[in-house]
Amino acid sequence: MPNSIKNILAVLLAIITAAIISFCIIVLGHSIIPTPVGIDTNDFESIKSNFHLFEFKHFLFPLIAHGLSTLAASYLVSRYAKTHKFWFALGIGLVFMFASLSLSLRIGHFNWIGIVEIAQYVPLSILGYKLWQQNNPTEKIVP
Repeated sequence: MPNSIKNILAVLLAIITAAIISFCIIVLGHSIIPTPVGIDTNDFESIKSNFHLFEFKHFLFPLIAHGLSTLAASYLVSRYAKTHKFWFALGIGLVFMFASLSLSLRIGHFNWIGIVEIAQYVPLSILGYKLWQQNNPTEKIVP
């Protein structure tokens, strides 16, 4: 199988794994810290129009979920990609960052929590690569 196909499969595995991790942590978070009364988290307009009801505690689990899923995805893509491991790991972080930025702008309530959310993706994707690299010292070192 060509390396390009293996790289594509590695990226798909990483994204699917990130989605599962994020979903599980957010669902767990909603059971521990319920959303404010009257907000339907499955309805974008409900979230957008009631965003002012969210408190800091409501953002803890999404921050953790997105951070851990980025870390896991970048680790997995570093593990299974055949070439350009660092760049694929960094790419995962950038894609997730731009997706989060897009959502924050669509909601229209960009505040400090949005900045923290967006700022975590690239460092955690690099950390995922570095963790993989630490477990595989014989691999070629890329910045």
